[in-house]
Amino acid sequence: MGWGFRKSFKIAPGVRINVSKKGVSTSVGVKGFTVNSRGRITTSIPGTGIRHTTTLGSSRKSTTRTTQSIGGAEMAQTKREVENEVFATNLWQRRRAAVSSYFLSHGILVGMDDVERALEMAPHDAVFAGLTPHFSETTEAVQLLQDIGSLSLAAKEKAMKALYVIENTLAGARGTATGISEGLQDLNVATQSAPQAPKFWAYIFWVIVLGFFSLGAPQFAVVPIIVLCVGLYKKSQYKKKLVLSNEAVDKANSNLDQLIEHELTPRAYFLSNS
Repeated sequence: MGWGFRKSFKIAPGVRINVSKKGVSTSVGVKGFTVNSRGRITTSIPGTGIRHTTTLGSSRKSTTRTTQSIGGAEMAQTKREVENEVFATNLWQRRRAAVSSYFLSHGILVGMDDVERALEMAPHDAVFAGLTPHFSETTEAVQLLQDIGSLSLAAKEKAMKALYVIENTLAGARGTATGISEGLQDLNVATQSAPQAPKFWAYIFWVIVLGFFSLGAPQFAVVPIIVLCVGLYKKSQYKKKLVLSNEAVDKANSNLDQLIEHELTPRAYFLSNS
């Protein structure tokens, strides 16, 4: 055991200066209760030798550790929630893609809101009738994640196996129709290529304003004429581009008419949701 040194000096009632090899500190208090400038609180029962010492620093450290533990738990919870959301989204999107690809391969253009109508069509009703339990399992998994926010590993494996059955069965029962997805993309591009109509009224406004201004300054009379010519040129270019855009839309629609056998959902739905 090493040598130690400690000396205490009373400088006022209830106030003492403590000198030790660790440094100088101050103690303030009365019999039975003392607070040290280093954060140590001592409580005792006078005459019994019983005392209890608490260090404020250790309390703060404990609080910090507790806060860190809570923060770590919250981060873990957030990570699980993100993983569950990714799982549910992936499950739903893959099931939807399998159904959509199946119907497109049979020349049927149908959105998810109209799938029930497609399922009533032979022979598709028989194909999906055998998949009913597997669709129920995937739907149940997504609903549980939405309602309680968690799903066991076994339940996830069960849902994924059901999804595999759906994907493999529908892939094996695909038709021979092709090109509908590409046709919808072409129609979407043609629709979005429609030119924006120029604000011809703005050119007319400036022609009038500059025309009045040029009455007092004849040397600027050519300016409103130039503005008018620019406006007319813009308008003519807009009409040419509009004709080309309409032709592209008509061509894309004509191609789709040849590919689609049953249009249960209007093609405009797929343009707005593409």
